[in-house]
Amino acid sequence: MKNLIILLALLCTMHFTAKATTYVSGTISTNTTWTNANSPYIVTADLLVADGAQLNIDSGVQVLVDSLVKIEVRGKLTVIGGYINAVYIKGNTSTNNTRFWKGIYFIDTVTTTAPAHIQAYVKYCYVSNAEKAIALQQCTPKSYYQFDGCSFIYNHIAGTDISALSIHGLGTADHLGSTFKFSDTALSDIKLQYLGECLFDSNTVGVNIKTCEVIIGCTFKHHSQCAINAGNTSIEHCWINHNNIGLIADMPLYHRGIWGSEIKDNDTGVIITSCIGHGMDSMFANYICGNNWNIVQRSNQDCTPWHNCWCTMDTAQIRAKIYDGYNNSSLGKVDFTPIDSFCYYTNVPQVKKENNLTVNIYPNPNNGSFTIQIESVNFKDARITIYDLTGREVYQSSIRNQKSQITLNAPKGICMVKLQLDEAVLTKQVTIE
Repeated sequence: MKNLIILLALLCTMHFTAKATTYVSGTISTNTTWTNANSPYIVTADLLVADGAQLNIDSGVQVLVDSLVKIEVRGKLTVIGGYINAVYIKGNTSTNNTRFWKGIYFIDTVTTTAPAHIQAYVKYCYVSNAEKAIALQQCTPKSYYQFDGCSFIYNHIAGTDISALSIHGLGTADHLGSTFKFSDTALSDIKLQYLGECLFDSNTVGVNIKTCEVIIGCTFKHHSQCAINAGNTSIEHCWINHNNIGLIADMPLYHRGIWGSEIKDNDTGVIITSCIGHGMDSMFANYICGNNWNIVQRSNQDCTPWHNCWCTMDTAQIRAKIYDGYNNSSLGKVDFTPIDSFCYYTNVPQVKKENNLTVNIYPNPNNGSFTIQIESVNFKDARITIYDLTGREVYQSSIRNQKSQITLNAPKGICMVKLQLDEAVLTKQVTIE
C-alpha cells in the first residue's frame, strides 16, 4: 500500500505534453504555417490556399484529410519534411483506400507576362489514399513544381495533368528521388522536364508519359500491366525488371533515345509501336534479355535497335525472342545487328548506381565554367560526358584527378552530366546562365 501511494505521488509530479488536434477547412488567405505542435491537422471540408497566400508545413506534421475532400492551391505550397520527421498527407482512414480523398490540385493564377516562380516545393512528404495525389490544372510554363524525396503510396493516380515545363524536377539528380508504390497509375498524362532517380514499384501502370525531356536512373519493377508507356522521351540508365510489360516505345524519339538501361526478366521487354524518324536507331547500348519476349513489333516500319546486349551472340536465339515481320508479314522487321560484343558473358559487370559516391558541382548555376569534385572514392577509370537537353553531346573527357575544371561551349539552360567511375554511373544537372 505504501509503495502504491509513492507511485501515485510520482505520477502526479510528472508533466505530460499532448499534441493538439487542429481542424481546418475553408480558405487560407494569408501566409500560414502548420506546426508540429498543433499536429495533426484534420481537413474536414475543401481547403483553398488563395492566390497571394502561402501555406508552409513543418517537418513531422500529419495532415489527415476527410473523405472526398480536396485541397486546392492557387497560391504557394511549401512542405519541408525531414528524413526522420517526414510530413504525412493522407486520408483520415486506417485502410489502404486509393480514392478516399480527392487530392491536391494546383491552379496557377500567374499571368504569362509574370516572372517564373515556384508554386510548390515539397520535400520528404508521404502522400497517400488520394484519387489524384498531385494534379496540375490551368498551369502556365511560368510556374514550377518540385518534389524531392517524396513517397506517393496507395493512390489511384499519384500525379496527373502535369503540363510541359511545369515540373522543375520530380526527384532530380541534384536532389532526392521520389517513390511511387501501390497505385493504379503512378504518373498519368504528363509532360515532364525531368524525372530522375525515382523508384516505381508494384503499381498497375508506372508512367504514362506524353513528353519528357529525360527519364534517368529510375527503377521500375513489379508492374502488373506496364512499367513505362513513353512518347517523345529519352530513357537512360534505368532498371526495368519483373514487369508484365517493361516499355511501350512510341517512336520517334527526338532526343537521345533509350540507352544504357537494363530491360530484363519482364514478360515482354519492349513493345515497339512506331519507328518513324530516328526510329529504333535511338535504342542502343541496353541490356535486353531474360524476357519471355525481348521485343514485340507492332509497327509496320522496319526498326534497327543496334549495339544492344542480348545475353548471347547466337543470332538464332536472339531472333527467337523477337516477334516481328518474320512472324507476321504485316509487321515491320527488327534488325538487331550489330550486337554488342562484350556483354553476352554471364559475369559481365552491369551498369550500377553507387550510393556512396558523392560528386559536387560548383558553382551551379554558372556561366559555363565550373568545377567537378569527386569526394572520398578511389577509381581507376573515370569519364565525364555532358549533354544539353536536346540530346547533343557538348563535352566529353577522361578524368584523372578528384577535382576537374570544366569549360563548356553550350547555350544557356540545363545540361545533363553523366559521370562514369569504373562500374558506377552517376548523373547530375548543371545550369548554364
